Amino acid sequence: MNSLKTIFIGCLLACLPSTAWAKPPPAATLRELVLRTQSSKEMPGIHKAVQAAIPKGWDGARDPSGHYMELRGPKGEGKLLFAAALHPSQLDRYLSRLKREHPAAAPSPPQPMELKGVVSKTLGERATRFVITGREVGEMILIEKRDTIVLLVTVVSPEAWPEVKPLMERMYRTVQVFDRASK
Repeated sequence: MNSLKTIFIGCLLACLPSTAWAKPPPAATLRELVLRTQSSKEMPGIHKAVQAAIPKGWDGARDPSGHYMELRGPKGEGKLLFAAALHPSQLDRYLSRLKREHPAAAPSPPQPMELKGVVSKTLGERATRFVITGREVGEMILIEKRDTIVLLVTVVSPEAWPEVKPLMERMYRTVQVFDRASK
C-alpha cells in the first residue's frame, strides 16, 4: 500500500507545473506588486499579487501604489520597469512616460512569445514581445495572466544588451499572479 501511495504522490508532483516549484534563481530577488480594488454592491473587491524574480543588483523601490517599480541596472546599463494592471488603460501612464524618456527607442510590431509554465493558452493567457531598437535597445514584454496584465520593459545601452538579455529572459519565466483574499 505504501508503494502505491508513493507512486501516486510522485505522479501528482510530476504533473505540477514548473512554477509550482519556483524559487528565485540564485542571482535574483523575488519582488512583488499588489493590485487592489474596493468592493461595491455589484462586485467583490479584487486583491492580486504579481511576483517576478528580479536580477540581483537591479535596484529601485516599489511605488507606494504597489502597481509598479522602476529599477536601475547595477552597472548603469539602463532601466527595468515592472508594472501590473487590471485593464490596458492603466498601462498608458507607464508607456507614455517611457516614450517621453526614451524618444529614440522604437518598439517593433508585437510578436507572440512562448513562456512555458508561465502562461496557459488553454486558459486564454498569452505573452507578447516587442523588441526595442534605436540608440537604446531592449524589449517590452506583456503577459496576460489570470485577468491581470504584467508589463516588463527593459531599456539599456546597445553594448549592455547581450549581457542583460539572458537575465531578463530568466526573469520572464518567474512571473506569477496570485489571487489574495480581499478585506
